[in-house]
Amino acid sequence: MGVEALRNRWVILAVLFVVRLTMAFQFQSVAAVAPLLGQTFGVGLADIGMLIGLYFAPGIALALPGGAIGNRLGDKRTVLAALLLMLFGGLAMAL
Repeated sequence: MGVEALRNRWVILAVLFVVRLTMAFQFQSVAAVAPLLGQTFGVGLADIGMLIGLYFAPGIALALPGGAIGNRLGDKRTVLAALLLMLFGGLAMAL
């Protein structure tokens, strides 16, 4: 193992850390504005909980076949596709 492989691992770890951090931020942002959502759209806490659950639903559905998808399409393609999906999810939450 060369230094280049080790450096690449740390870069990958840093990218994954930032992505997971943004996911946590997105998750908490809905809970933080829950009272405003309730007043503006007339929804209750159960409805907001359903919104948060729907945000996590694709992750639950793809967790089991994720290894097979990564094996078939390749690790890099699968991770890039997942990151793009997270980006689109973040943009949808922002809108």
